[in-house]
Amino acid sequence: MALICIKCQASNVDGSSFCDRCGNPLQGGGAPASWVIGTDRTCDIVVNATTVSGQHCRLIKDQTGYFIEDLGSTNGVFVNGARISGRTAITMSHQVTLGKQFPLPWPNSSAPAAMVPRPAARPFPLPAPAWSPPVLPVRPVRPQLRAGSTTKPGKLTAVGVMTLVSGILNCIWSLIWGQIALGFGIATCGVGCLLGIFPALALALGICEIVVGSKLLANPLRSRRPGKGIFVLEIVSIIYGNVPAVVFGILALTFMNDPNVQEHWASVEGQLLRSADGQYA
Repeated sequence: MALICIKCQASNVDGSSFCDRCGNPLQGGGAPASWVIGTDRTCDIVVNATTVSGQHCRLIKDQTGYFIEDLGSTNGVFVNGARISGRTAITMSHQVTLGKQFPLPWPNSSAPAAMVPRPAARPFPLPAPAWSPPVLPVRPVRPQLRAGSTTKPGKLTAVGVMTLVSGILNCIWSLIWGQIALGFGIATCGVGCLLGIFPALALALGICEIVVGSKLLANPLRSRRPGKGIFVLEIVSIIYGNVPAVVFGILALTFMNDPNVQEHWASVEGQLLRSADGQYA
């Protein structure tokens, strides 16, 4: 609180006997002589109203009475409905409002309901905020090659069927050529056994074709595209008379070069490569 000099209007420390600026004797017996009113917590009288500024006005008391001055507030100070522009003398009988509606809280009267007393200093530090569990990162979901997730071209299915059928035929041809080689071997005292290379080739090719055909018929595909060598060997099987395998080999090479088949294989191999690289946990 401060004491206001009547002569020069200077603010002096509470309890002073003479003005620090002009030396004029101070009156008031050391009682508080000015109050800053506003919503700021540092004000002498703190109010809780949206129409009141942080430091709205100053109320001054000296031996002649009360004075009020606006401290540059937004909504102004009104005395009997008229907005003041400088220090204005007032009494408790005047209608003094901060803004147009909020009544002036007199320091020597009962505080209005909206007035909030200045908060006392907090002796202890604020409690620490409640602990909250850390947010765990979301694990990316590994894409699954589900049936129907990609549309397998019909030509690729046809290659799988033809390869599987050709493998079965080659296994049958290996039995036929095995009996022929055995008969010639007996009749020629072992020389005819040289024909045994044909049943061995047919059996090995037939087993490989059955494995590859089964993988090609899987839905979805879970293997890389087969090499063209197996289809070339199907064409070579003409040397022991397996004509259907030759036809199947030519059609398989044609279908495997189809743009839709190539695009489907690229999509499947791309997903298999990402999975192998460990990008998905």
